[in-house]
Amino acid sequence: MRPSAGIISIVIFFLIGTKISLSQPVLKPELTDGSDFRKIQHDLNSFYEANPTFKGYKQWKRKEWFLEPRLYPEGKMENLTLKTWHAYDHYMQTVADTRSTHGSWSFLGPTQCATGLGRLNTVAIDPTNSAVIYVGSSNGGIWKSTNGGITWSNVSPVIPLLSIADIKLSPSDPDVVFILTGDGDPDPDETASHQQTEVTSIGILKSSDGGSTWYPTNFSFDHPSAIVPTKMLIHPTNVNIQFVVNATGILRTENQWSTWEVVSPGLFYDIEFKPGNPNTMYASTDTHIFRSENNGETWLPVYDIDLSDLYDATRIELAVAPNNANVVYALAGNWFGGFVGFYLSEDSGENNTWTLQNSSASTLGKYTNYCIALVVDPTDWTDVFGGMQWINKSTNEGTTWVSIVGTVHADIHDAAYTEGALWICCDGGLYKSTNEGTTWIEYSAGLAITEIYRITGTPEDVNRYFLGCQDNGTMRRDAATSVFDVANGSDGTTCTIDYSNWDIVYAGVQNGGFLKSTDAGDNGTFVDLSIPGGDGAWVSPMIMDQTNHLRLFVGKTDVFRSDNGGDSWLDMNAPVSFLFMNCLAQGTSNPNRLYVSSEAALARSDNATSGSPTWVIISDPLPDLFISGIAVDPDNSAHVFVSVSGYLNGAKVYRSYDAGSTWIDLSGSLPNVPTNCIRFHDNGLANDALYVGTDVGVFYRDNDLDDWIFFSNGMPATNVSDLYINTANSTITAGTYGRGLWRSSLYTGCVTDLTFNSSSANSGVRFYSVSNTITSSTNYRNDLGTEIHYSAGSSITLITDFEAGGYSFFHGTIGACPDITTEPLNSPLSPTSILVMNGMNKKADD
Repeated sequence: MRPSAGIISIVIFFLIGTKISLSQPVLKPELTDGSDFRKIQHDLNSFYEANPTFKGYKQWKRKEWFLEPRLYPEGKMENLTLKTWHAYDHYMQTVADTRSTHGSWSFLGPTQCATGLGRLNTVAIDPTNSAVIYVGSSNGGIWKSTNGGITWSNVSPVIPLLSIADIKLSPSDPDVVFILTGDGDPDPDETASHQQTEVTSIGILKSSDGGSTWYPTNFSFDHPSAIVPTKMLIHPTNVNIQFVVNATGILRTENQWSTWEVVSPGLFYDIEFKPGNPNTMYASTDTHIFRSENNGETWLPVYDIDLSDLYDATRIELAVAPNNANVVYALAGNWFGGFVGFYLSEDSGENNTWTLQNSSASTLGKYTNYCIALVVDPTDWTDVFGGMQWINKSTNEGTTWVSIVGTVHADIHDAAYTEGALWICCDGGLYKSTNEGTTWIEYSAGLAITEIYRITGTPEDVNRYFLGCQDNGTMRRDAATSVFDVANGSDGTTCTIDYSNWDIVYAGVQNGGFLKSTDAGDNGTFVDLSIPGGDGAWVSPMIMDQTNHLRLFVGKTDVFRSDNGGDSWLDMNAPVSFLFMNCLAQGTSNPNRLYVSSEAALARSDNATSGSPTWVIISDPLPDLFISGIAVDPDNSAHVFVSVSGYLNGAKVYRSYDAGSTWIDLSGSLPNVPTNCIRFHDNGLANDALYVGTDVGVFYRDNDLDDWIFFSNGMPATNVSDLYINTANSTITAGTYGRGLWRSSLYTGCVTDLTFNSSSANSGVRFYSVSNTITSSTNYRNDLGTEIHYSAGSSITLITDFEAGGYSFFHGTIGACPDITTEPLNSPLSPTSILVMNGMNKKADD
C-alpha cells in the first residue's frame, strides 16, 4: 500500500530563547520566520565587503548561492526540504504514472579523491558489531557499511534534499536506528540571524531493521526556526526517553517523539549523560554549561570562576569519560577567533569543580559553530581527541594539544572512539586511526556525497569530465573509474574544456575567478587569467564560442570577452542595471547573438563579437523568478529556452522563437520544485528536445511528447545542479549537489518487452513502459519513498519472488506505450494477457 500524502506530519510551534554573547559583535539584526532574505543578503554582503577577512564569508556565500534562487523574489524563510518533498510526492501520485519514462542512470563517482569526497556530519557505530557503521551526510542522506567502512550503501528514504544532523542506535537493539534530519552544523548566520539552513530539518525518522525501511515519527517541523538541529541523545536503558538539542532549546520525549516538551529553552549545541548514571546530564550552549540531576527534566547553569572565559565562546562541545564517570570535558571556541579554552571537571560537572586546562592552543583551528568535535579514549580518560578545523589530541587531560591532522580533511564535524579506533567525520568524508592519529586511513570510498556546482566533458573522450565542487576544488575524471584526480583547489565552480584541444582546460573558483591549464588540467598547472571587473557571483558562468575556440565569455558584474584564449579581455558593457551575471548562452548558428541573465533579468546582444557590443533588455512576459539556465537551439539562435527557480507552480521553463520578444510557457506537468539547469539536445529531429535538472531529478520533453516525462531511473531523488550532453556517445551526465556524478543514455524511443529478475535494480523511483509486455520476479525493497511503475501495452506478469509492500509503492497500468526505457535488461518471456500476483489473477489498473 502506498503511504499517505501526509507522510510527514506537521507540527508548528514557536519557542523563543535568546542569548547574547557580549564578546561577539552584532553583525546583523535578529530576524525570525518570514523575514526578508533579500535584506539579510544585503546586510551580510555589505558587511563582508567592508570586512573581507572576517570569518564566515565562504559559508555565507555557499548558502547564498543555494538559497537565493529558491527564495527569490519574496525571500520568505521556508522549510525547503519539506516543501520539495510535498511537491515531489504530489507529482509521483498524480502525474508520473501517466508519462512513464526512464533513463538509465548509473553512478560515475567520485568514490575517491585526494581532496576528499564531501561533508559528513555524523557517524554511529554498532556497539555489538563494529563492522556496522552509519554516516550522515550534509546533502546525500544516510549511508551504511557492514564491513567496517570498506564498502557503503545508501539506506536513505527517498526524500529530496535530505541532510542528516545525527544518527543514534537503540541501546537495546542496534537495528533500531533514529536519524535527526537537517544540516546539523549551523554557522552564526543560521542560529543568530535567520535560522534558514540550506537543507532544513523535517524531524526524526526511524528504522527498525537496520535502515532497510524508514518511518516518520511525530517529530516533524514546518518552519525552519522550529529546529536547527545539532544532536540527538537516547537514554542508555530506555529507548523511549530521548533528547534533541537545537536552536530552540532542549527537547525531551518519553514515548519516542509521539509527544515531547521543551525542558530548557534557548540555543543549545550539545548534550551528554553521565556514564552509569543517566539521571545526571550535561548540556551546552554558546556560552554556558548546564546540568540536570533528574534525567533532563529540569536544567540549571553551572557556575565556576574558571568558566568565565566562556563568555567569549560561540559554541561549546562536551565529552564524558566512559572509564571515569565523574569526568566531564568541555571544548569552547569562537567563530571569529578560534580556540577559547578547554575545561575539565572531575566531580560530575558540579559548580566550582571546573579547571581551565588550556586557553592558548593554536592548532585546533576556527569556525567553531560550523565545525567542532570532542571524544575521550574509553579506556584512558586522560586521552582526549578534538578540534574545530583540525583534529588534535591531548594525552594529559587537555593540558597540552598536538596536531594529528595527517591526511584528515579540514573542518571536523564528529568523532567516535571504539575498540581502539578513532573515527573522524569532516568535510572530506570519514577517516580512521588505530594508533591515536599517528597514521590515518580514509574510509569514504563508495560514498556518493560530493556536492557539485558545475560539470563539463568532451566528445573526444567520453570518460573525461571536470567538476567544480563545494570545498573540494575542481576534480578530474580521466578514465572509466570512480577514482577522480585533483585538478585545482578552493571551491571549484564552472569548468570548460577546449573542444579543439582537450589539453586546454579552464577552471573556475569562487566569486568569478578563472584559471587555465594547457596540461590537461593537471594539479598545479593552472594559471590565473586575471579577468577584470572585480568579484562575480559565487558560481560565475563561462562559455566558449562554438565557432571559435579562442573566444571566451565570462559573466561577473559585467560580461567580459576574450578573443585569444584568455590572454586579454574586453568589457562588453552589459546593462548597468544588472547585478552579478548568473547564466550565459550563445547561438551557434549566429555567434554574434549572446544571452545573459542576472537574477530575474535577461538581456541579449546581437553583435557580441564586435568591438562595441550593444544590448537589448528582455522583460515581458517572463515571471519575476530567478533564471537558473539558458539554452539556445544551435540551428537557430532566435530559439531560446530558460529555466527558472523557485516554488511558483506552473512557472518552470519558457521558450521564445523570436530571440526573447515573446514567450511560451513550457512548464507543463513539471513538479513545483526549483529547476536548476536546462540543456538543448540537437538530435536532428528539430523537435526542441530539452532536459532540465531539478531538485528532485531530471526531466525530458520534446514537441512530439508535448509535455515533460520523469527521466530519472536509477538516480536518487536529488538536486541536479548541472547537465552535460555528449552527442558523440549519446549520453547525458548530471552533476548533483550532494550525490556526485551520474550518467545515462539519452532519450531514444519505446521498447517492446522488458523482463526483471532478482538482479534487477530494486529500489528508488523507477518507471518502465513498453508497447507489449513486462514480466517481473523482482523483490522490491520496502523503503519509504520507493516507487515502481510498470506500464505495458499488452500485459504485466508478476511471477514467483515478486514482492512489493510496506512503505514501497507498486503500480501497474495496461495501456499504449507513451514513452521509452533504455534500462539494460534481460530477454523477455512470452507475454500473457493478465496480471499475475502471488498465484492470483488480477486485472491491472486501466
